Amino acid sequence: MIIETYCDNEKNYVFSLILTENLLKTRLTAYQATTVERHRFTLIRDFSWYMLNQVQTKSSNRDRMYIYKKAINMLKLATRMSCSSEILYLALFYYRICAYEKSLKCLQIAKNKWSMPYVLYDGHTSEEMYRHCLMGLPLGERLRRALICDIFLHNIYTYIDELLLEQNANCSFSLFIPPFVMLNMLFVLNHHRLGDTVRSQQSLQDLHTLLLYDDGTRVREKLKDISWQILGICQQICGDYVGALDSYRRSLQETPYHGIQKATLSRTQTINDMHVING
Repeated sequence: MIIETYCDNEKNYVFSLILTENLLKTRLTAYQATTVERHRFTLIRDFSWYMLNQVQTKSSNRDRMYIYKKAINMLKLATRMSCSSEILYLALFYYRICAYEKSLKCLQIAKNKWSMPYVLYDGHTSEEMYRHCLMGLPLGERLRRALICDIFLHNIYTYIDELLLEQNANCSFSLFIPPFVMLNMLFVLNHHRLGDTVRSQQSLQDLHTLLLYDDGTRVREKLKDISWQILGICQQICGDYVGALDSYRRSLQETPYHGIQKATLSRTQTINDMHVING
């Protein structure tokens, strides 16, 4: 039931949203209605990022602020009405505009929600706790509370500068990032930007531990190339160049699902060049 599509202009987004609204007015099963509704909020979220990427084309501060306000309201709507992992897109937005405290607040909400025993990611959940806590609720409400999805970063949009190299090198149309990896990455970046070395290092360790000991329930095998890459990026940003080189090496050893080897080699070369200059 995971639907991820995007449009390349405002006209197509509006047309797609009208189409889904009309479809919701037809006779649908509960499953069909929930699927279409989720698709609608995915469109709303992606439309907001399309708008954010158009900000640079606006000349006046008034126009830019209007777009920011409209986009943030759309992201908040998608966060309230879609699956549990949707809040990470809001955290990404706050990080991008340097609202680090707000981003951290979103991340903490996500972390608290995902600690529940009934959460569902890639088919993994405690069936007993899921039935005990959620049975009897409408399907849409169950998904809002329990469903965690991969984070999709479409190559045609800029989300955060730290992943631009990977988006440009990516052989697919999007980066697919495990939500637990993105959660920890954003914890590291926000704490680092705020100068909180202790918390950034703890979040970095949490991410490293996740990749070392996960049993496949939180990091899908085919997404380990981007996951190790993200750990390396965080380590490089925090000044752990030896650790970053090791993580980039691990990324190259994984199945190249995203085809980001060019970005990995570029980041490795940057560190090696630094050592030559400083050594």
